[in-house]
Amino acid sequence: MEKSTFFRGFKLYTTWLSGLFFAFGFVLSGASELSVTLGQAPGEATVTASGVDQGQVGALMFSDDLANWFPVAAMTETSLGFTERSAAGQRFFQLVETTPPTLSASANWKTTLSLPSDKFLVEFKAADGGAWVPPGTKLPKETQWVKFTVLMDDLATVYFQNGNRLKFHYDFGTKYIPGFDGMTHMQFDGVTLYHAGRLAVMGAVLFSEKNGEYAIQLVGQDKLPAAMVSFLWRLVDGAIDKPETLRGLYMPTFEQSDGTGTVAEYLAQRDVPVVSAQRWETGSDAIYSLGWSMGQLVFVKGDKITAAFRNGDLTSDDILLTDHVPAEIPRVAGIVVMNPSTPNSHVAILAKNFGIPFYYEGTADTREELVSLAGREVMLRTSAGWGINSSASGLATLVALEDDLPESFRQAVADYKA
Repeated sequence: MEKSTFFRGFKLYTTWLSGLFFAFGFVLSGASELSVTLGQAPGEATVTASGVDQGQVGALMFSDDLANWFPVAAMTETSLGFTERSAAGQRFFQLVETTPPTLSASANWKTTLSLPSDKFLVEFKAADGGAWVPPGTKLPKETQWVKFTVLMDDLATVYFQNGNRLKFHYDFGTKYIPGFDGMTHMQFDGVTLYHAGRLAVMGAVLFSEKNGEYAIQLVGQDKLPAAMVSFLWRLVDGAIDKPETLRGLYMPTFEQSDGTGTVAEYLAQRDVPVVSAQRWETGSDAIYSLGWSMGQLVFVKGDKITAAFRNGDLTSDDILLTDHVPAEIPRVAGIVVMNPSTPNSHVAILAKNFGIPFYYEGTADTREELVSLAGREVMLRTSAGWGINSSASGLATLVALEDDLPESFRQAVADYKA
């Protein structure tokens, strides 16, 4: 059953499907409006928006609670549409028209990316300079990446940044995006990592020349719904100029991993495989940052790291052992992770900048042994690694120290480290 009810300023559509599918559309300035059409498949409906003003970006947003709104389609043309099979419950839609901002002109950002040889690509090295390669040696480049930003008031454009000059999303945002200049790191995180007050979505494109694949990542502390992930993936993918032989993947970050399988099922219907950071690993260790440190080995699960640091169970003098590395962690003496991270992560870049040893332990037996060493004082050293999946040249050494080390020795190590 479908019915339309007209009120001043908006049109209300109610459609009963296999579950309850409720679409709510605002008619904006001009003749903008939404319509709902039942599909042939059970429980399927198409929401169409039309009348978007020229020079505006029209974005179709959905909500399940009228509190948080998420984009599912965007267009600079006069109309757009979105089709989905509904689940039980209610869903609201609104059309939002925005005027795209004008960013400060620079050669350090652009709106398209070219694979496999874009100059914005950053090749991962655990230390500046990387490992020595004999003259004449031609090997496929290791994992490369480019960070990008999608603005909520310009949901038809992807802004790629030159990571060779702008290492972090914050650097790009505060330098080039109107209204972001002068933001503190905390303010920037507040408008990019959480649903409430979101002004932008951040992410990265990772490229593995060796495997002939590229993967798109989205960053956020709040989990993005499947429909929004699908929309953003298609938006970013459409901004990449690439040969047909390259295969596109979705590689969720730790916070965006989906234990329910909802996102994977949703993307599979659109022929987008969901993979983990393990995808391009060989099973050996991966060195993300070179360095050495001495400290207590402390095991904390990835989602408990911040709380452990606040209550003193984890300190800046400790070496962190964890199952997953989230987007942000407090500064520690060293990091050992038991599931792969990615070299473009905020944590990996900071670890490299500060000389903090950081590596993924790829051997199951060694991971079990490391857990048994939790609470012991250890020495950690990472060396000679430069690629996410070329770890035959990388070396990570972790040694448990004697319990009765003299204080003079500890102080000598601390002085040397400083």
